Amino acid sequence: MAKDIEESSSTNPKGPAKLTVYPASIVKDHDANDTGIFFPEKYVPGGTLDLIVYFHGLPKPCGGHDSDKIWDFWRDSTFQMREWVNKSGKNMVLVAPRLRGDGDGLHLDMDADEFLKKVVAFIAARVKTDPFNWQGAKSSTETTDSAGMSIGKLILAAHSGGGSPMLLMARTAKVAKVRECWGFDSMYGFPSQWVDWAAQGGKYFLFWTDEGANNSKKYGSNVTTIQGILNKANNSDKATKDHDSARAALAAPNIIIVYALKPDDAAKGFAVPPGRKFTNSTSNHCDMPHTYWADMMNSF
Repeated sequence: MAKDIEESSSTNPKGPAKLTVYPASIVKDHDANDTGIFFPEKYVPGGTLDLIVYFHGLPKPCGGHDSDKIWDFWRDSTFQMREWVNKSGKNMVLVAPRLRGDGDGLHLDMDADEFLKKVVAFIAARVKTDPFNWQGAKSSTETTDSAGMSIGKLILAAHSGGGSPMLLMARTAKVAKVRECWGFDSMYGFPSQWVDWAAQGGKYFLFWTDEGANNSKKYGSNVTTIQGILNKANNSDKATKDHDSARAALAAPNIIIVYALKPDDAAKGFAVPPGRKFTNSTSNHCDMPHTYWADMMNSF
């Protein structure tokens, strides 16, 4: 029978900060230890739990293997999300499920709410023991769990092919509101669905490169398409009468597109909101999360 696997400063191999746990099972019918849960140094348990759920891309294009587990991703120098989260000093938890790949892309294979509830229940139980010894608290925010822990801020992030399961969770999660989605070269389709989601109040950040093929004939020229949809918001007279213009007007303030080769190139992206500035640049598809992760942690 599978058991939880843990990494900390005292284990071999060592894990960064307080604790990393790979639960025996979170996603039904997936391999054991299919999800990584990372508790950074500054994490203090409480009734409200802030979460980032990260969806990885295909392993091979960035030097990995199809058999890689989540710990293989996190130990790779390209995807050291644990170290980046720890460095931010934020009081939150990082979660990453191992996605199943097939000819149609990557899949979580689990209902969004069921996944989030199981993650919260596992965390609430685990932090009642060392090194946290949390005594529990009455939940008072968005998502109440029987263990007395609830989701506060919920942010999704994805690299490459992880963008499709990220969109599915953003659109279907009811147990907690998805506040933001961070797309690192990850929009290979469905620009209209992203506009629909952003029109309901969620913020969508897309960082893209030519290498990621987000704007090619093969993948539907998605950046150009989403720009065309949002340009309909510029016609204020039509926006009051036309459904497409109305949804574009609602979505436009919530969609931030950054061309990673030239972050300040307005023709390739959209102006960032006040208080947010992206100056780092890269042309490397695999380096996208590393390039912008620290900036995005300001969302907490």
